[in-house]
Amino acid sequence: MNDALKLTIIAIGFSLVFTIITKILTAKLEKQLVSLIINKDYDGFDKLIDSIKTKYLLRPFNIDFMKLNVALLKLDIDQIDAMFNYFEEVRLNKTEKEAVSIKGFYYYLSIENYGKVKKYYNYIKQLKNDESSYEFDRIYDVYVKNGCEYLQETLKELETANELVKPVLEAMISKMYENKNEDKLAQEYADKAKKHLKNQ
Repeated sequence: MNDALKLTIIAIGFSLVFTIITKILTAKLEKQLVSLIINKDYDGFDKLIDSIKTKYLLRPFNIDFMKLNVALLKLDIDQIDAMFNYFEEVRLNKTEKEAVSIKGFYYYLSIENYGKVKKYYNYIKQLKNDESSYEFDRIYDVYVKNGCEYLQETLKELETANELVKPVLEAMISKMYENKNEDKLAQEYADKAKKHLKNQ
């Protein structure tokens, strides 16, 4: 075996060992970060997420997306808005933009900021095909457009729905009846949703 071949084999060996060690360290770091989040040790999370080790082992998007998730858990409105604004400024691939857009859609829907819901809904429509954007289309119609386009489909879906999903569908059906000014049916499905939630 000549020296060049020996050096090549050694280099490949070092590369494999380096890759394995990096993967182990990354998995350990991610576990630590998740543990801090679960335990609501947000000061510890902030310190670790901003460490040199984290910057070396994790991709920038993963770091920033974790920061967004923690801001959402803390209901830190200023930080949430800052993170969403930051994601508007950086280049994201399709998967990353989709993940941020879905977070933005549901968050701004929860605080009834329909202007931003519309913005993220439009992003989602650009990124997903019609079939995979069905849920967003339905939610947007019901809660933003105050429509009832999906009423019959949702009633049919409710017939075979899992018990965990039923209160979500019933609440949506209630809102659709409310949008139709059919208050009696709106109240009936609101009561059903409350009953299912209570039993869970």
